[in-house]
Amino acid sequence: TARLMTAINASEGPVLAVDLPSGLEATTGEPFAPCVRASATLTLALPKTGLLAPRAAKFVGDLWVADIGVPETAYARAGLTVGPIFSTESLVSIPRDFP
Repeated sequence: TARLMTAINASEGPVLAVDLPSGLEATTGEPFAPCVRASATLTLALPKTGLLAPRAAKFVGDLWVADIGVPETAYARAGLTVGPIFSTESLVSIPRDFP
């Protein structure tokens, strides 16, 4: 796996990470060695906290969140208050300065 991740980082083309870049810790954003440097990351339902960490920015690239149909009641059961982020689009760009 490490050789594949190193080869991905050496490639010249764009890299899309699905959910989070391989080698990036989802909660803290701590990169392990090696860690894929994505041009963009498409995460599902809500952004993982680690994707928003400043130290993760160079590995995450442009951050997008896709709606996978999680009902608001599921978020409420998890103790999360989630606004209608997917009210008009099923794919949302998350700005780097997102709180």
